[in-house]
Parts: sequence; structure tokens; C-alpha cells
Amino acid sequence: MLLDERPLVLLPSLAKAVGAIGAIALQQLHYHLANPDNGRIHEGEHWIYKTCEDWQKDDFPFWSTDQIQRIFWALEKKELIVSCQPEGRNTRRKYYRIDYGALKKAMSPAPCARVRAQDHAKSRHRSREIASSFSSQTTRKRKGSVTPQSSEPQCFFPKVRIPKTKTEMYQMLEELNIEPNPDYDGNFFEQMQASDWTIQGKPVYDWPAAYKRRFEVTLP
Repeated sequence: MLLDERPLVLLPSLAKAVGAIGAIALQQLHYHLANPDNGRIHEGEHWIYKTCEDWQKDDFPFWSTDQIQRIFWALEKKELIVSCQPEGRNTRRKYYRIDYGALKKAMSPAPCARVRAQDHAKSRHRSREIASSFSSQTTRKRKGSVTPQSSEPQCFFPKVRIPKTKTEMYQMLEELNIEPNPDYDGNFFEQMQASDWTIQGKPVYDWPAAYKRRFEVTLP
């Protein structure tokens, strides 16, 4: 009943650490990275470069391209893999490599309760930092005369807190049931950071809604 084809490997210890689906994707990426003839060297690192369509055709015919994209992004959010697009976004081909140091930490037998407590503490710390930042900005006075163009407040209170990293932004979007699409979001996070989360000089109070509008405009 066995078929004459290359099998996929699922390591129980890896599946326990990252989930069965993530373990399958990681193991297959590791399989390609282990062959020096696969992929290419970029900035001193060995990368495997494929589109989602390539992954589906060559490795995961049982997953849709949308599923493959979500799986790899979930692994990126966990910082288990790293990606880049040195050929530009128009190629839709991404380079991937495994962060073996992060993977080793993920597979270490650290108690789950301790990890959850650390995550909770980090979340509370971020909230205090944001609250402190808003408080200090509201008490800061402008120097010199105020012109009509400067009548808008120097700080604003967004409906959804501002993410500090692109990874955090994508995670927050998924929590709001907004599917991120980094190939077509027009470098949303970088542009928002550069403009202090404003568009045409006006504060972006609801950045997830702005992301959806950007996403709709940039889709092919």
C-alpha cells in the first residue's frame, strides 16, 4: 500500500513545540536547507526561495496556497523562520531560512506557565509605556506662537493601540479577523512609522481600517 514517493517527516518533539502543521513545514524547509545545492547564499546565509505556488507544487500539494502563506507567516510571527524578498515584491518569491537558535529555545522544556507569565508581564509593560508616552505628550507645551495650522493636538488617542513592530501589527490584525497580506499592503507599517501614524498630516485613529483600505487598493 506504500507509494513510491518521497515521504514527509513529522518529528513528535517538534510537533509538540510548534504544532503538527508548523512542524511539517519546518521539517521540509530544513530538508531543503540541508542540501547545499538548493537555494542560494544571500548576505552570508543559506536561503530557500520559492513562491507559495512552488511550495504547493513541490512539497505541500494537500494545502492551498492561502494555507501555505498563513502557515509560513505563523512561523515568522513566532520568529522561528526568517524571510526576505531581495528580488523585490513583484516577483512574489520569498527567501526563507530557519532561525535555529529560536527553534532550539522553542523546543526547550520551559514551563508553559512561566512563558505565559512572561508574555503577560511584557504586555502590561507595553501598555504602561504607551500610557506614559501619551501622558507626557499631552503635558508638553509648544514653544513660540501658535499658528492656525498648528491647532491640532500633538498627540492622539487611537481606537486600537499602535504596534511597535511589523510582526506585532500582523498579529493584531489576525486577532481583529483581518487577514494580513504583506505582498500587497504597500509597506504599510514602514510608511506609518515614517509618518508617525498619520496620513496627509492627519492622525490615523483607526489604523486597522486604514490597512484594509490600503490592502483593497493594492490588490491586483
